[in-house]
Formats: sequence, C-alpha cells, structure tokens
Amino acid sequence: RYMLVRAVSEAAIPDSQCNERIALQIFLLERMGFDARAAQQGNRLVMLLPFDGVVYERGYINIADKRFYIFEYGSAPDGYQPFATSDTTVHRPLSIEIGAGIDSPHTTLISLPLWSEYLGREISVPISTARIELMRQYPTTEKGPFHRAEIPAPICNTLLPLLAQQISAMSQLDAAEYLLGLVQRGFEFTSDSELFGRHKQMTIEESLFYGRNNCKDRTLIYSWLVGELLGLRTVLIDYQIDPQVEKVGHVACGVEFSDNVAGTFITHCGHRYVICDPSYIDAPVGYPMPRYARWPMKILEL
Repeated sequence: RYMLVRAVSEAAIPDSQCNERIALQIFLLERMGFDARAAQQGNRLVMLLPFDGVVYERGYINIADKRFYIFEYGSAPDGYQPFATSDTTVHRPLSIEIGAGIDSPHTTLISLPLWSEYLGREISVPISTARIELMRQYPTTEKGPFHRAEIPAPICNTLLPLLAQQISAMSQLDAAEYLLGLVQRGFEFTSDSELFGRHKQMTIEESLFYGRNNCKDRTLIYSWLVGELLGLRTVLIDYQIDPQVEKVGHVACGVEFSDNVAGTFITHCGHRYVICDPSYIDAPVGYPMPRYARWPMKILEL
C-alpha cells in the first residue's frame, strides 16, 4: 500500500515538490490506518514509517522505543527532527509480509531453457511483469516473508503437475534428488549486486523470470518443491560465516525424510533434517558444501 501511495503521489505532484509528495503520502497512509509520521531536516521533509519486521539498508529513528524507518527523496545528513503527533494508538505499523502481492491478470509467457534441458521438454511459465516490478522496489528484509509469500496460481498450475508426473514412479529419496538436480541445474548463478545493485532475496516468480539467482533463492525454490510434491518438512540452514574470512554468506536446505536417509544431517527441535544444497552442483542429498561445513548454523523453520 505504501508503494501504491508513493506511485500515486509521484504521478500527481512534480519532482520539484518532494515535500508536497511526502505530505500527501502521509495523509493517505494515515487515512488507511497506518502510523505514518513526518520529520524535518533543514527545509526538507522525510517520512517515518514503522514496520512489523526488520528493514535493512535504510536509516531509522527511535521514537518511544519504536523504530521508524526513513523514506525520503535523495539523501541528507543526520539531524532529522520528528514532528509532534496526535494520539496514534489506533494506527498500526506497515506489514513487511509479502502475502499474495499485487493481483495482475496480465501475464507474459517466460521460457525456462535450463529447466527445459533438464526435463527434456519445452517449459514456459506465465509471469506477471507488474509483480516483478513491484518486487524490484520492495524493501530489503529478512528471508522469512519470502518463504511465506504465496506462489501465483498460474505458476503452480504449470509446474507442479508436470513435476509430479516426472517423479511419480520414483522413491522419496530419488524424487528429492531429482528435484535437487533441477534446482541446481535450472538457473544461472548471479550475485544480488550484479542483478539489483543491492542485497535482495527473490520470490520464486522473480527467479523464474530472470533465470538467474543464488543460494538463498534456490533454497526457497527447493523447499517449495519438496513441500508441495513430497509433503516433507524443511528448514533453512543459514551458515554463520565470519565476514572477515568469507565475504559472501551461504544457505542450504534441511529436509526431514520419512525414512532414515544417509548423509550429513542436523537435529532441530527433535526433528532430523538431512542437508540438501541446491547450489552445490551435482551434489546429492546429504552432501553439504565442504567449504562451509566448519561454520555454525542458524536454523529458520519454514
């Protein structure tokens, strides 16, 4: 809703009137019931917005033990002075959850050449370019909201029946390894900075649209496929890497199989999760990437 309000204000008010844009944004968001506030730095206004989760790569001001993130046009030094506000107890923070995203009936068929090569048949998926643009501008946040985001029905209806047919005669382990190979081989590798110029988790729809991603995006896709097609519980394994030693972090997937599958595993809350790494090309189930094996792990339940 904030992004919609921002787009409306930018269409209605010229670039030279940034303060007026922010005033309109605050007015509309307050009418929607959000705790939108203003601060001043010199003769410039900025907007202050609280969220129900963490937003990265953005400055903030603490007001009454609540974090208000700064949304502005351009950049300015510190020294923002928040305006006094009336009672805002009935107003709520913005949710960082992605949910279903924007509902767009207009889709474009995007071919998946690497998936087609792996599956042995031509594959295309219907994707909303409006949602792609929405997510390109989405604030940088934690991984959880992306794993909880709803997958558009046209994508599910295209890919899941096809993959279910492919693995129908396989054992649970063979099916898990087949899907692992698909995710390992189905995308080119890219860093966030190369694709977006900033740190960014992608939705499944974005990964399919761009055809490129990295470890956190592949873990999201693999956990989705394993959950939908095999009905297995998964966790995200976030290696706690010292940035002084490794500049780039790494994540993998843990899968709770019905049988006692061999390979490296972790135990979390009484459940046994076998490590599956969608970024370790051609590595089977139970084989973590050796360079990260010595680091402690943080577990995120999906």
